[in-house]
Amino acid sequence: MQIPDYFEQIRDFRVPGRCLHDLGDILGLILCGCLADCDDLSERVDYGEDTIECLRAALGFSFPNGIPSEVVFLQKLPWNGSYED
Repeated sequence: MQIPDYFEQIRDFRVPGRCLHDLGDILGLILCGCLADCDDLSERVDYGEDTIECLRAALGFSFPNGIPSEVVFLQKLPWNGSYED
């Protein structure tokens, strides 16, 4: 199973050559973080850092420049990444 491949049909509006992280990796990490009960972006980043080798080997993530930071997530999301009020 290659989770980032599920996001290939989503148009990436970023400038080619100026992006350090694949959109599929970003969206896939958000999905996996939600499934792992991560409540906010910092928990998703921690989850990614703790499980990066498993995410690469078992789920097909590449993360060529490591796990995206919270700032990267905030640039891609129209909300603050938290489900709490």
